[in-house]
Amino acid sequence: MRHYKLKTLTETKSGFTDLFIIPLADWVTNTTTAQVLTALQPGDVVYKVLHEVKIFVAGPATATVSIGVVGTLTQFTAASDVKAAPAYVTAIASVTPYVATPSAINMVANEILGAGAVTAGELWVWANISRVEDRGANAGLISA
Repeated sequence: MRHYKLKTLTETKSGFTDLFIIPLADWVTNTTTAQVLTALQPGDVVYKVLHEVKIFVAGPATATVSIGVVGTLTQFTAASDVKAAPAYVTAIASVTPYVATPSAINMVANEILGAGAVTAGELWVWANISRVEDRGANAGLISA
């Protein structure tokens, strides 16, 4: 998996701060995998998430993905078909802001794949995350 922190111009135009790309090599067949996208620290806020199928998953009998956090695997997007979904974008969620509290928690892509070798598949996960470390370092306080 690859993780990109988007540049300010892209962030401003798209409304997303992070992009996670799950390529063909990362799909595991005949299993459920909660693939870690990023660690959320206490105080980090997730505003919206979108998962976009760039290349539909081919090979296994079934393939679904949801985006969430450990313990709530559909926190941001419900499970949706990534094998034969008719739409380019399979799910988007402008969620009630999710605040990671009181401890760190992993944001995950929950992949459920049936039997059969994966021969194709690429998923992009876009997220708008306000990280507490960025807010503290870049608050721009001029004077108290």
